[in-house]
Amino acid sequence: VRPTLLPDGAPATLNATQSRHPLIEAYRQSNGLPYVPNDVRLGGAALAATLDDAPLPAPAAPNGGLGDGAAPPRCAILMGPNMGGKSSYCRQVGTLALLAQAGSFVPAESCALTPFHWLASRMGARDSLTRGVSTFQLELAQTAEALGFADGRGRASGSGA
Repeated sequence: VRPTLLPDGAPATLNATQSRHPLIEAYRQSNGLPYVPNDVRLGGAALAATLDDAPLPAPAAPNGGLGDGAAPPRCAILMGPNMGGKSSYCRQVGTLALLAQAGSFVPAESCALTPFHWLASRMGARDSLTRGVSTFQLELAQTAEALGFADGRGRASGSGA
């Protein structure tokens, strides 16, 4: 589908229904396996009108989450069992954003997003116990480093050039 690019000044948003990871979908189909698409709802408003008048379902969330009509979150922490699809989902969301901004069609039933200035993710768990750095400490340091780039400007390189 052709994605809807929202104005740059709009609240940061990425909403897609029935989105798919194109490579995983192609692999599964070539092997006769089903692919289950999923929705993405990050930031902004529900955008029901933008998404062909088909509102995204609000997942149940404890303690005042999306189930109470609050705005969707601007980021997500993906948790689950090993080999549960967390990395694939994260790559799928990044692929949607990248394809949309490149002017391409996206593998989804509907998609609306504001321009992204940069994409960041942190996946995997490695440690440096031999250097006295635990997995948790390393994850915190990597997250702090990524947040250091969150200044609202796009970056083509680490130097901001």
